[in-house]
Amino acid sequence: MTLRTGKTIAVFVTLALLAGACSRSSEEIKRNAILAKINDKIVTVGEFEDFFAFRLGRVTQGVRESDLVQLKYKILNDYIDEEIILDVARREKIEVNDYQLEEEIRNISDQYGDGHFQEYLKKTGLSRDKFKDYLRRYWLIRLVEEQKVYNNINVTNKEILKYYADNQDDYTHSESIEVKELDFATLEEANAITDRLKTGEKFDDIYVTLTGQLDESGNRIYTRDDLPETYAKELFALRTGGVSQILEDEYGRYHLFKVEKRVYAKKISLSEVEATIKQIILLKKRELRYDQWINSLKKRSYDITINENYFKR
Repeated sequence: MTLRTGKTIAVFVTLALLAGACSRSSEEIKRNAILAKINDKIVTVGEFEDFFAFRLGRVTQGVRESDLVQLKYKILNDYIDEEIILDVARREKIEVNDYQLEEEIRNISDQYGDGHFQEYLKKTGLSRDKFKDYLRRYWLIRLVEEQKVYNNINVTNKEILKYYADNQDDYTHSESIEVKELDFATLEEANAITDRLKTGEKFDDIYVTLTGQLDESGNRIYTRDDLPETYAKELFALRTGGVSQILEDEYGRYHLFKVEKRVYAKKISLSEVEATIKQIILLKKRELRYDQWINSLKKRSYDITINENYFKR
């Protein structure tokens, strides 16, 4: 009986080892499967999934499967673009030396603390060398983009003036009011407060009693667009210090408002936003230049194929 049991255990151990081996073999086959080709350069499933995990980390937790597939497809196309840029770096002999990378890693470790840095590596499953490889990749891509794509992009004063003129709505402060607001469940409650106001009680004293607010933290600021038409018509007709009539909302509640402050519509001067506009135009030009450059490269020099079956799982 004991001998038979021993044989049974041995059989189970053997099967378990075989199952583990088969499982590892299956996982290795999956990771080594070809996901994409860029000329002769092969991108494996494992290589891409490691990059995807590094790029997005835990951000994808809870994302719907259909959205995750679209996100992976986008990141794969970004990855292909990066591989093309890295190929340009190789051909143009653009390099980042180890000393620069080690110095940057030391700076990162000092800035966030070595403990936090080591915890980050552990959470992302990265070795220090793998992190260094990704850092090298990032720097090379930025160098190629700056040297080959974004050089000599300028923004003229004429372009800034035109953008400012074409986007006046973005550079005008709308008229607004700052108000104290009292909210009531019934019309009777609201009428009781208006009766107290008629006898000479101050709105601010009633407001403090009902809300407990002693400062301006409870005040609200509205533009005309923030309010229903009837509310906007009533409140924007009041002077500073004026109290509104009782206004009913769509949920059957009642409101009284006191206007604390008015801010009239004001045009923001060009000098206030010139630097921001210049940056907006510059970023748009860089994006356009990059799209033209990378698409031209793909068309001229690269044959790209993607294993679409990966996204149909």
